[in-house]
Amino acid sequence: MKKTISTLYYLAFTGVIALFLSGCVSMSSMQTGRTVGEGKTELNVGGSGVKYAFILDEEADTASVSAPMIEFDFRYGVTDKLDIGGKVSLLGTSGLYGKYQFLGDQESVLAGSVGAGFGYIQLGADSGVDETNLSIFDLTVPVYFSVHPAKWVGIYATPRYTLRFANGVSHWVGGTGGIRLGNRFGGFAEYSLFTSNIATTNLSQVTFGLSFGIGGK
Repeated sequence: MKKTISTLYYLAFTGVIALFLSGCVSMSSMQTGRTVGEGKTELNVGGSGVKYAFILDEEADTASVSAPMIEFDFRYGVTDKLDIGGKVSLLGTSGLYGKYQFLGDQESVLAGSVGAGFGYIQLGADSGVDETNLSIFDLTVPVYFSVHPAKWVGIYATPRYTLRFANGVSHWVGGTGGIRLGNRFGGFAEYSLFTSNIATTNLSQVTFGLSFGIGGK
């Protein structure tokens, strides 16, 4: 009986972990290859659907995730070439990043940028039998490319590599493709696909959202 209760607590906890991992594992881009420009800010609000399965522990137990998520991405232009920003989700995950534009500018047809960022979350639960804690730490390197056939249209692709430390080390490789319509205010839609050494199925994520330009000249 005690073993059965312990198993139920374990299953409940892994379900919670799966939901938090779905937020932390978000691979959305929500931006083109352009930086926002010196002194300007941009707020992106996106709603996502994430789906994948992954290896849970060394005994090869697996867990699956299929969950909705709301994300907020904020960027500020330190210079015309350099942005700093952060991303948070309603599940409590967060991260900081930088983005440097090496190709084009805010008006060019072609744009390219490289970024780097990190994220962290600490999870804990007391099942009544034992206490479980999990620290998750991400290091990620995205490369942003986009083409702008009109001032209000951006078609973008973001290859990304993420190194994750969460009860072991995992590597996530893939990319995001999307379209953004609008200038200082607009909307976007994108699709992300990633694979990992701990994933038993590919991670897929569909994101729709709105973008708001704030301040600047």
